[in-house]
Amino acid sequence: MSKKAKHRSPANSRASAEQRRLANLEKGRRYRFVPGQSGNPSGRPPAIFAKECRDKLSQLVPGDPLKRSYAKYFANYLAHKGMHGDQNAISELIDRGEGRPHQSIGLEDSHSDPIAELLKEMKEAHRRLPKEDNEEETIQ
Repeated sequence: MSKKAKHRSPANSRASAEQRRLANLEKGRRYRFVPGQSGNPSGRPPAIFAKECRDKLSQLVPGDPLKRSYAKYFANYLAHKGMHGDQNAISELIDRGEGRPHQSIGLEDSHSDPIAELLKEMKEAHRRLPKEDNEEETIQ
């Protein structure tokens, strides 16, 4: 059996669409942010994973005759790989030990904008042209 579609006039369709829109707005009202109230009242969650990683790195490696921590073991591992030419290991070891260098972008430009210079030259050339009686100056 097939369901027959209800025939609605355009006026009824518009009215029912507006009613649905208003009903949807009303349903969502309780989930909206209240002015003056934080959307995240308990703040950023604590970095539990980072703390667990730091704790693990400070623990001793089981069965290591040199009694090294995981952090020291991994640092030695990276140094060993770096000594054999692994550029990624060298980079990682230096970045972790010294901190990744800040990359700054210089915004100072000793050269002028070539497009602005070209427009300036065009305006000057246009001003030097002889004007006809009915011609208005269009370039400002």
